[in-house]
This record gives sequence, structure tokens and C-alpha cells, in this order.
Amino acid sequence: MRVAPPRSQAAGRPRSAEPRSGSDANADTELQNRVTALDAASEGIALTGPDGRYTYINPAHLSLFGYREAAEVLGKSWHIFYTQEEIEFIEKSVFPELLEKKIWRGRVRGHRKDRSHFVQELSLSLLPDGGIACICSDATERIEGIEQRERLFSVSKSLLVICDFEGNIRQFNPAWTDLLGYTREEFLSRPILSHVCPEDQAATIEAMDGLRRGIPVVNFTNRFFASDGRILTLDWSSNSSAEQGLVFASAHNITKRRVVEQSLKESEDNFRTFFETLDDMIFVGNPGGQILFSNRAASRKLGYTPEELRTMLLIDLHPAEMRQKAEEIVGAMLRGERETCPLPLEKQSGGRLLVETRVWLGKWDGKDCLFGLCKDITAEQEAKHGREELLDRFLKIAGRVPGLIYQYRLRPDGTSCFPFASDAIRDIYRVTPQEVSEDASKVFANIHTEDADAVRASILKSAQDLTPWQHEYRVGFSDGTIRTLYGNSVPQREPDGSVLWHGFITDITERKRAEGVVLQGVARAEELARLKSRFVSMASHELRTPLANIMVACELLKNFSHTMPAERSQLVLSGLVNGVSSMVHTLDDLLLAGKIEEGKLPYTPARFALLDFLKRCCQEVQPDLTLPSRIGIGFRDAGLRVNADERLLHHILKNLLGNALKYSPEDTRVELGVEAGPDSLTLSVLDRGIGVPEADRKFLFDAFSRASNVGDSPGSGLGLFIAEKCAQAHGGRMRYAPQPDGSVFSVTIPLSATTDIDPNT
Repeated sequence: MRVAPPRSQAAGRPRSAEPRSGSDANADTELQNRVTALDAASEGIALTGPDGRYTYINPAHLSLFGYREAAEVLGKSWHIFYTQEEIEFIEKSVFPELLEKKIWRGRVRGHRKDRSHFVQELSLSLLPDGGIACICSDATERIEGIEQRERLFSVSKSLLVICDFEGNIRQFNPAWTDLLGYTREEFLSRPILSHVCPEDQAATIEAMDGLRRGIPVVNFTNRFFASDGRILTLDWSSNSSAEQGLVFASAHNITKRRVVEQSLKESEDNFRTFFETLDDMIFVGNPGGQILFSNRAASRKLGYTPEELRTMLLIDLHPAEMRQKAEEIVGAMLRGERETCPLPLEKQSGGRLLVETRVWLGKWDGKDCLFGLCKDITAEQEAKHGREELLDRFLKIAGRVPGLIYQYRLRPDGTSCFPFASDAIRDIYRVTPQEVSEDASKVFANIHTEDADAVRASILKSAQDLTPWQHEYRVGFSDGTIRTLYGNSVPQREPDGSVLWHGFITDITERKRAEGVVLQGVARAEELARLKSRFVSMASHELRTPLANIMVACELLKNFSHTMPAERSQLVLSGLVNGVSSMVHTLDDLLLAGKIEEGKLPYTPARFALLDFLKRCCQEVQPDLTLPSRIGIGFRDAGLRVNADERLLHHILKNLLGNALKYSPEDTRVELGVEAGPDSLTLSVLDRGIGVPEADRKFLFDAFSRASNVGDSPGSGLGLFIAEKCAQAHGGRMRYAPQPDGSVFSVTIPLSATTDIDPNT
């Protein structure tokens, strides 16, 4: 729209006080409207005369350069907004192109009143009188944001790639060539699918199709070929831009994690295997003392089969005369009053073994259990070297178990260390065994700040009570990585007063993540069950009732049509039509709700006249033209056209108006309000109806949800759900505001293009 220099007070040209003719008055009104629109614009707009001095400047332009009043700028040269360097650039480079092409767009550095600078996005147009029309905005943040994203893209350790929907690679960061070994040219020359293992290509294609269909984010896993033939497992997170036809994806190499997951899956079997390989007897009993597990050594040395042992109590293994004393000793060990004690065990054959016994509480198959380790010290040699052999086996198994096996010592002065730690400490805490052999502070420095106090408190309590230490906690690192760990250890008091724990720490991050996924699935299943129940209830009422009315009408026409007055026949037929219309409306809502749940709600904006659209919607919800209209439209601008999806906007407005009429007294009016800005449109519906109880408002836009105060009024509970989803498809939102005597429902949507006024429409 061509803009002439406005004749306003802001431009320094006061209006004449002389009487104006009708046509001149209309011209002044139109000119004033244009000036008002320019004043309200969010972008800076200014006009200069042929001499380069400002004749008009809007508030946004003043604010951009740090001025408050137009009088500070009007009549002054454009030079006040630029440094000498920028002035020379504009005069030597910008003006020659502007004179040649009549328009120039680009960026220059603006100079604010407080002497600060910013990057100015500038659009200049040459006016017929030799003046210049200027439109500008502050592009500093956007330019810096683009530069920052480009820097992050180049230095990120994540695998970042941009490709089109056909899989052709457009851009990628250096992490790809570092990981796969290809040159930049080799990687760009082939579609990304050619790097994927054949077995995973179908799933990858399906993920790309989902992005092409508009699914916001797609996560999947596939295997990739490196240049040297290695196969790497990558975990992808992708999104797309339908307008640009591009896919933006990041991937993480989880090859090592998959190996660890498999090892973790086998860890329980490894422990059982570890126990089975021990030459010492291992017993696991429930809190009542019933034997749940025993290893081969127990059967071999005592002469009982595993099945026979599982029918016995732990106390039954001791000779009858020693059972009471054995119970006292075990109780003392569990209280931490002693560590070990030699006790006799009775063999099936009647003989006895003298065993060094250690007892502690722990978890077995997720349950609290009593553990017993019995070392046969019948022979003096075994008694002398038994502890060393057990520690030997312990150290050997440490390198093969996917977790951290350790000894942790807390000294009487409060300092601590790890006398022994398996190599797994490098992955779990990112320290070496040597670094913490004398000082454990580096380990505690990596514990998450939210969990650190709880971990220290649990260690101190375990040291004080000499009870097993079991704790779940998180560790965090400078690169943002957070892992969840679970520790389990048994303490013992040392002669020097320190406490020494023997324990095991497992990285359970992936297991916790999997549990979260399972919990989300359970929540989703519960939600689906709730929706199903509400759907069945709704369908039973909303479809059965019209069907019953249709059946009654059909029976009347079948049996009494020949004696029924014409007026009565018309009423029956009208009932039939209303019943069918009600069912069709309900089924239409169900089909549309189904499309929404499947993510198949299309969004196709187009330009249309707003006032005509509003009138059509009002006509549809109140089609009887013989009655006075109950809807008041607070909008009269027939020339305003907007760019939005008319079909989706129709669903929103029809539902809001229909609800307002249905739940308001018949002698009240419904007010339809409109706020149309350059970038957004707000439609509001005010009624004097029953309102929504506060307890029901959090479910207001849920599928099949109806307020508790609607009584027997017909409805499927889908209207506001559909309206909300249609608003979200525009990138907008629905809002509800209670009123003292009714309700206000409103929807605000961003417009796909700036609205304008076309007087010729």
C-alpha cells in the first residue's frame, strides 16, 4: 500500500481550521486513519523530505533510537541516527543503489540517543517527491542468535545434520567426519540412507515419512556404517520444517551404551554365577530365616541338595545345642557389635564343619533378605588364608562385572578414601582408582548438589549403626551429563576406629529411564480407558436419544399419517430432521476428534473477509431468520481481510457461539467481540449463562468432558476439545474467564500474514 507523507501534527503540518467540504472531510478521515495505523505499527517508520530532514516519525521508530518526543527529531537530518562511518557508507553505497532501483534493503549500525549501537534491519523506498520512506527494526538479537547457532553447530560434540525430505544431506557438523571417518565431500555426495544398515532402512524411512507428514519430533535408533566398516548404533532425535522442506536431526553414538545395557541385563546372572563359583558357602534367607538360595559349595560341603536346603531354616544348620547361642551371635553381628564369629554347621552325614560366619542384611530379587557367608575353617590352613582367597576372587570378578566394586574407608577424623576400586570408577565417577586411593573428595565433588547432603547423611548413619549402606543418587559432570547410581555395601569397624565398607555401585540411568517410559505408558493406558468409558457414556446418550425420537416419529407416520393433520405431520417430520441432524453433528465431531488424535488435522491458511465470515457463523448457529437475533457482533469493518484457516476458525466460533446460546436464558444476548491486530486475531464470546464450576475448569478442554452443571442439556463433550485443537493448529490458544453473570470464552491466533484494509473488496 503506497503511503503519502501524512498531514498530521506529528509531521509538523497542522490541519486547517477552515470549513471542509464533504469529500475533503472524507479524505482527511482516511488520511487520519492511515496515520493512526502507522503510529500503531510495531516496526519503526519514518519519512524524509528531498532535503533529508524528517517530516514524519512513528513512536516505534522514536523508541528504537531512544527518543521520547517527535519534536526532538522532526525537521532534523537523518544524520542524527548514525555515526560518521555509517553516514559515509550510506551516502557512498546505499543511496546510489536506492536511486537506481528505487528500493534498498540491508543492515546498518544504528546510533541511539544514549550513544549505544545496535544492528538495524533497514528498508528504504524512494518517494516520487525525492523523499525517502524508511522501515526499520532492531535485528541485534536475531543476528547474534544466528551467529551463536552457527558457532554451536560447528563446535557441538553431538552429531548434527540437516537434510531434505529425500534424505540428501545439506549440512552437517565436524563430529560426523570425526566419528565415521569420511571426508566432507564423501559424506555430502551420498544420501544419508546409504549409510544406514539395510536391516534398519525401513524404520528410518518410516521416521522420515513421519517428519514429512508434520509429526513434531521423531525419535528412533538405527545402525550406521563407518568408512572402515565399523557398525555404530545411533540414537536420533529429529524435527522438520515443512516450509523449508528440511529435516533437522541430532544423533548420539550409543554403541558402547548398548554393550553396557546387555551387560547390565546379565549382571544378576553374573552375581549368581559368582556365588556359585565361590568355595565358600552362601546362604540367602527371608526375614523369618527360611532359606531361599544356597550355592553349590553349601550342598557339596554339607551334603544336602539345594531343594532340601530350601525346606530348612538357617538356624537348623547349627547343632541343636548351639542354636540359641548362634541366634545371639547373629543378632550381635546384625547390630554391628561384632563382624565375624566361628560357628559349627552340621552335615547331613552327622559330621560338623567349623565355619567363619559373616551375616548382613541386603536385597535379593528386590526384597529384604538375610545374607550369610560361611568360610570353612576346619583346616588350620584354610583358616589362615581364607580371607585372602575370598578377596582374591573378589578382585578377579571386579573387572568382569559391569559396575563398581570398591572398598570405602571413613577415618575417625572425617576424611575418607577408596583403598580399592575397580576400573569401572573411571566411567561412573570419571576418576582413576589412583586419584581416590588416599582422598575421596573428587568422587563427592561429582555427586549432584541436590543429592549430596542425603548421601553424606546416609553414610554417617551407616557408620554409626554399622548397618548396610543402600542409596540411590545422581552424579553430574561439567558437560551436563547426569547419571543415576545405586550403591549397596556392608560396613565393618576397623581396629583404628575407622569404618570400612565393601560394596558395589551400579549405573541404573537407563533402567530409570525405561521405568519412566513404562510409567508414561501406564498413564496413557489409564487415560485411554477413561476416554473409552466417557465415549461409551456419551455415545449411549447422544446417539440413543435421537434414534429413539426418530423411531417414535417413524411409528407415528406409519400408523397415523392418513388421519394426522398436515400441521401435525410437519411437526413429526421436523422432529425426524432434527434427530438426524443431531446424530450427524455428533458423528462429525467424533470423526474430527479422531483425526485430531491421529495428528491428521490439516492447517491451510488463506485470505478471507472477516466480517462476512462472522455473519455466516452467526447465521448457522441461529438459522431461524423469523426470530430476533440473539447475537451481537462488535465489529463492523467490512474491508478487513485476514490470513488464517477459515475451516478451523469456523469450528472454533461455531462451538463457542452454540454453547453460549444453549446455556444462556433465551431472553439474553450473546456478544461476539473482535480484536484484529497486524499479527494476531482475538475472537471472544460473552454470555449470561450458567458458567463453569471451578472444579470442572481444569478439564474444560478435555475430550468428552462436560461441566457438572449442564444437567440434561444435549452435548458430546467434544466441542471445546475440537475448538482448542483447532486453535493450537494455528499456533494459538483458548481461554476461559468467569464473569459475575456468565462467561467469556476467547481464542487468540497468530495470523499467517499481516492483515490489511482493502477498500475495493
